Amino acid sequence: MGVPPFFAPQTDIPMYRWLPTSIKARSSTAMAITICALTIAIAIAAMSHYFKLVDVRTSVDARGEIRNAAERERIVDLTRLAVQKAVAGTTDLRAAKAELDTLDQRNTNLSSVRPDFASNQHSVTDTIASARILIDQIAVNKQAATTNAASFDATAASLSAMLSRQADAIGGFGRKSDERRDAMNDATSLMVISLLLFALGSVVGLTIYTAGYVWPHYQKILSGHRALAEGQSDFDIPGLDRDDEVGESARSLADFADKLRQTEALRAENQKVLAREEAAKLEQQKIDQAHKEAHAEFIGRFGDALQGLSNGDLKSRIEDPFHQEYEPLRHAFNRTVDKLQVAVFTVGNHVSEIGGATDRILTVADELLRHTEEQASSLEETSASMEEMAATVRQNAGNAREASVAAAATRERASMSGQVALRAITAMEKIEKSSRQVSEIVVLIEEIAFQTNILALNAAVEAARAGEAGNGFAVVANEVRALSQRASQALKDIKSLIESSNANVTEGAELVKHAGQSLTEISTSVKRVADLIEEIASASQEQATGVDQVSRAVSNMDAMTQLNGTLVQETTSALQTSQSQIRELWDSIGNFDTGLTYFNKLAPGSALPPPRRWSVASGPEQHLPDTTPRSVRGRGPKRKPSSAAAVAADSDWKQF
Repeated sequence: MGVPPFFAPQTDIPMYRWLPTSIKARSSTAMAITICALTIAIAIAAMSHYFKLVDVRTSVDARGEIRNAAERERIVDLTRLAVQKAVAGTTDLRAAKAELDTLDQRNTNLSSVRPDFASNQHSVTDTIASARILIDQIAVNKQAATTNAASFDATAASLSAMLSRQADAIGGFGRKSDERRDAMNDATSLMVISLLLFALGSVVGLTIYTAGYVWPHYQKILSGHRALAEGQSDFDIPGLDRDDEVGESARSLADFADKLRQTEALRAENQKVLAREEAAKLEQQKIDQAHKEAHAEFIGRFGDALQGLSNGDLKSRIEDPFHQEYEPLRHAFNRTVDKLQVAVFTVGNHVSEIGGATDRILTVADELLRHTEEQASSLEETSASMEEMAATVRQNAGNAREASVAAAATRERASMSGQVALRAITAMEKIEKSSRQVSEIVVLIEEIAFQTNILALNAAVEAARAGEAGNGFAVVANEVRALSQRASQALKDIKSLIESSNANVTEGAELVKHAGQSLTEISTSVKRVADLIEEIASASQEQATGVDQVSRAVSNMDAMTQLNGTLVQETTSALQTSQSQIRELWDSIGNFDTGLTYFNKLAPGSALPPPRRWSVASGPEQHLPDTTPRSVRGRGPKRKPSSAAAVAADSDWKQF
C-alpha cells in the first residue's frame, strides 16, 4: 500500500524538513489540524447564524420604519388639509381642532424602532402644534392667519417630502441587507463544506499512514524480538535509518542483538581465564607453604626477643637474619630497642633533674604564699574603706539629684508666673482698648443729646408760633429738652469716670509690665541656678560611678589575691603529688636494664616538708573579675576553685 508524501520520511527533501519526525507528533499534528478545522467550521457557522439574525432584525426594523414614515406622511398631509379647510371656512374650527387632536394621538402611538428616527415624531408633533396655533389665529385675525397659512403649508409639504424620501432610503437599505445576507450564506456554506472535507481528508490520511507505514515495520520488529528471546542474534532489522519511534525501536533491538553477541564472546573468554586461574592457584599453594615455614621460624625467634624485652632487658638484639620477607621486621625491632634504651636512659636523667627542680619550686611557692597572705590582708582593709567612700559619694549624688529636681520645679513655677504676668498685661491692654472705645461711644451719645436739645428748642419755638394749638407740643418739647440735658450731664459724669479708669488701667498695665520683667529676670536666675545644680548632680554621679569602679577594682584585686593564694596552695599540693609521681617513675625506670650509668640518682627515702596552708582568716568569695558593674561582694569562707577556673583566673590576673 502506498504512503502519502505527508507521512513518508521525506527528511532529505528541503520542503518537508518542517514536518515533525516522530509518529506521535505527526499523529498529534493531524488530529490537531482536524480539530482546528472542525472548530473553525463550527465558529463560522455560528457567526453566520448570528449575522443572519442581525440582518433579519435589521430588515424587520427597516420595514417598521417604512410603515412609520408612510403613516407620518399621511398625518402631515391630513394636517395640511385640515388647516386649508379651516382657512377656507369650509369646516368648523372646533372640528378642525378635534381632527388635529386625533392626528396627534396617532403620531404619539407610532414608536420609532431606531433612535436616529425618533426626531421624525417630534417634527410631526411640532407641525400639529403649529396647525393648532394657526387655527386659533383664524378666530382672532383671519387675514394674518391666511398669510401664515401659506408659510405653514410650505413647511408641512417639505416635511412630507422628507418623510417620503426617508421611506424610500430605508426600503433601499433593506433590499441591500437582504442581498448581503444571501451572499454571506453562500460563502459560509462553501467555507464550512471545505473545512469539513479537509478534516475528513486528515482523518483518512492518518488512517492510511498508520496502516501502510507504521504497522508493517512494527510487525517486523516484533519478529526480531521473538528471535532475540530464542537466543538468535543474527537476523535482519528493518527501519534502522528512520528518525521516528519505529527507528528508535529498531535501533534498540539492534543494540540488544549486539550486546547478546558480546555476552557470548565474553563467556568464551571467561572459560579461558578460569583455566589460567586454576594453574596460578596451584603455584600459589606451593608459595604459601614456604611462607608458613618461614613464618613459624620468625614467630619463634621474635617471641624469644620480645620475652627478653618484657623482662626489662634493653641489651638484647636479634642477630641472625630471617627470611627476606621478615628481615625488615628484625631491623625495625633492633632499632626500636636501641631507641628505647636511649629513651629510658634520657628519661631517668630528666626525672632526677625534675625531682631537684620540684624541691626548689616548693620552697619558692611557700614564700609566695606568705607574701600573698600579707597582700590579701592589706587589700581587705582598702576594700572596706573604698566601700564606705562609695556609700558617701552615692549619698551626695542622690542629694544633688533631689536638689536638681527641686530647682527644675522652681524654674517651671517661675516660668508659669511669667506667663501669667504676660496674660495679665494682655488683659490690661484689652481693658484699656475697651475703655477707649467706651469713651468714643460716650462722645457720640453726648453729641446725640446735644442735637436732641437743639431739636427740642426748635420744636418749642415752633409751638409758640402756633399759639393755642401748639401748647401740648411745647410741653412735650420742654420734657424732651430737659431729658436731653440730664442725659448730657450723666454722660459727662460717665466720661469723667472712664477717664479716671483709663488712667488707673494704664498705671496698672505699667506695674504689671514691671512685675513681668522682674519675674522674667527671676526665671532666668532660677534657670541658671537649676543648670548649676544639674551640673553638680551630674558631676556627683560621675564621681560616684568612678568611686564605684575603683571599689570594684579593689574588690577584684582582693578576690584575685585570695584566688592567687588558693592557686599557690593548689600548686604546692600538685608539686607534692608530682614529687610522689616522680619517685614512682624513678622506681619504674629502675626495672629496665640499660647497661648505662645515670648522671644523678634520687636518694631513696627523701621527702619534702608539708606545704604551708592558706592562713587568712576570712577572704572574698572566689569570683573571676568581670567588666560589668556590681556591688562589692560580701566576705565569706573561701572555696577551692576547679582547675579550669584556676587557669582562667590566672589569665585574667595577668591581664589586670
